Amino acid sequence: MYDSIVSYEIMMAFAVVSPLALLWGWVKFLKIPARKDWRSRATLVGISAPLLSIALWAFALLLARSMGWDTSNSTIQHLITIGVWIPVIGTAIGLAGRPLLLLAIIPGSFGAVFFWFTTTLP
Repeated sequence: MYDSIVSYEIMMAFAVVSPLALLWGWVKFLKIPARKDWRSRATLVGISAPLLSIALWAFALLLARSMGWDTSNSTIQHLITIGVWIPVIGTAIGLAGRPLLLLAIIPGSFGAVFFWFTTTLP
């Protein structure tokens, strides 16, 4: 009983921290004066991946509702797979970016993957 309460509280804390870390990362990224080097581009990919993933989630939701599909439909399954892989690949590319912004990229990407799992698993 105690273990499940602690796990739930950790998951909810991470659900709150993840978007805040991503927002902090965007603010820091936009304050960087010169964003034309390869590290900045890798950071941009890493920090944009969770947002692209969540946009794909919204598209998949609208598509599923308009067509009357559920998560067992093969098209939705493909979109779920792509949506989970986008932040994973974005994190891998973001690792080559600015080290300070990894504090936003990693929690943001983990939060996007967590979001996909919690909203699409039966």
